[in-house]
This record gives sequence, structure tokens and C-alpha cells, in this order.
Amino acid sequence: MRGPPVGRDSCSEPALSDLRCADFDGALFHLSAESKTVLLLSIAWKCWPELQAAGAEEILNTVYNGYVTNTEPGYNFTVRIDLEALPPTPQERGTSGQRLVGSSMKSRRGC
Repeated sequence: MRGPPVGRDSCSEPALSDLRCADFDGALFHLSAESKTVLLLSIAWKCWPELQAAGAEEILNTVYNGYVTNTEPGYNFTVRIDLEALPPTPQERGTSGQRLVGSSMKSRRGC
């Protein structure tokens, strides 16, 4: 017997999460919940010294302006996403969310 479908509509309340994974090229990701409505996404790159020398830190701070927070120990860059502070309409959330997710996936290119 199957349970109810798992997805956005089946969740009545946000839950705390802690997920660590590695990309095929060794980039490490840590997605955790500071609270039920605040997410932290930390990334560690093996090539961070080279990226930093090329100005990546300034670029990341510009791209993620408003989301950058204190870097989690053992990682190179951390963003903090307050789900309650996201834009109010689905259209605005979609645009903001797509930009944030798209940028986070592209941020590890070149390593």
C-alpha cells in the first residue's frame, strides 16, 4: 500500500533539514535549516584558492547580494534564504527563486 504523494502540496508545515552531498567534480554542498523557514546553503570548492585569486568572492557577493551570510566552517561560501522574506507573489517568487537556484548551480563551474 502506498502512502500519500510527497511534494509541496502534501506538506502542511516546513520541516528541518540537513543534507550534504558532493558533485561529480568534488564540489561539496551542505543544505541545512537554521529554522523551519530559514535555509543555509554552503559550498566548498577544491579550487577555491584559484577562484578567490580570480575575484570569485566579489562576484559571488554581488550575485547573492542580500543572501550572503557568515561562511560555515569547512566551506567557502554560504547563503542564507529566509523563506518568509521571499517576494509575495508566485510570479515574483518564481523569478527570484529561479535566479537564486540557477546562480547557485552555475557558481561551481570552472573548477
